[in-house]
Order: sequence, then structure tokens, then C-alpha cells
Amino acid sequence: MNHHRPDKQSPYWPTALMISDIENNPDWHTPLKRLAHTYPQAGFLLRDYNHPQRARLAMAISKECKRLQLTLFIGGAPHLAQRLGRRRHSPEALMGIYNTSHNAYSVAAHSVAALHKAAQAGYGAVLISPIFTTPHHPQTPNLGAARLIAMARTAQTLGLMPYALGGMDKKQWHHLRRYVPTLGFAAQRFFQ
Repeated sequence: MNHHRPDKQSPYWPTALMISDIENNPDWHTPLKRLAHTYPQAGFLLRDYNHPQRARLAMAISKECKRLQLTLFIGGAPHLAQRLGRRRHSPEALMGIYNTSHNAYSVAAHSVAALHKAAQAGYGAVLISPIFTTPHHPQTPNLGAARLIAMARTAQTLGLMPYALGGMDKKQWHHLRRYVPTLGFAAQRFFQ
């Protein structure tokens, strides 16, 4: 398993990153255990921004991630991430709102301009999306493999760990890694 570290000061970045989908799959325990078994030292990103018990859910997932030795990212809630001692993830729209002087944070990126903005803001990783059509966003235009490869290489040049997100499966990920060997992948349904 390839763990990207652009330099000696950079944090560990898991290769596989499971993204929460509690609304459509309330049983997060089973996929989380499967993730830890299949991809040791993987990561889990809690999005579910509108969950009514999000802080309580984050605390429960944090405990389980610690037990399973998974890296936890809390999306869109820097104070919650800080309180739990976990990494932070920002949606692209919030990239410039919070001060990011820590390269252990990740951010969504949907364009080359967003990659440059993420690097300038001090982020360490980018979730590049959507790569392929997804059930959640069937009408959203996807980037496709060629644009992902170009964006992932740009991200690496900027010192960012690139993740492919959106309609990914294991076969596609292995194919894309032939062109970008350190490419990580992030998914919701892949680990279900």
C-alpha cells in the first residue's frame, strides 16, 4: 500500500478513504469494519452535514476509528474536528473560510483552479470529483479518467495527495494508478 508523503514533514495519508452516507446506510459499523479489514490504516470521512445528531455520531465514529486504527476526517466542522483531535475536511465552497495552516487537512476540488487554491491555503490532500457518474449525482458532468489523471498530476506537483472520488470501483482505481501511482481513492458505496 502506498502512503503518500511529499516530504518528511508531511502527514500520513491513507490510500483508501470511505465517505459516510448515514442517510442512505445507517449501519456504518459494518462497512467501517470491512474497510479496516480490507484496507488496514485506511481513512473515514464523516460528511453527513445535516445529520441531527452529528456531534454524537462523530464521537461514536471517532471511538470506533481509534479502535480500528483508521484515520478520521470530520467534514465541514473544524471546531468538532479539533475537539475530537481528528483531521478536518472542507467542501470546496468553504475552502477560503477557515484558516488552514496545517497540511493534514483535506478539501474537495472540482477544477484545476481549486487545486491551486487548496495548495495556497495549506491543505495536504484533495478529493478530485466527480470522476465518473454516480447514483447520488447522475446529472452532474463528470471529469473522466483523462482529466482526473491530469488533475492528479497537477495536485502532486503542488504537493497535494490526490484522491479520486465519484463512481470509482477497484478495477478503475487500479487502472488509474498505472498513470498516477500514488493516487488514493475515496468512495461511499464501494465499501458497503
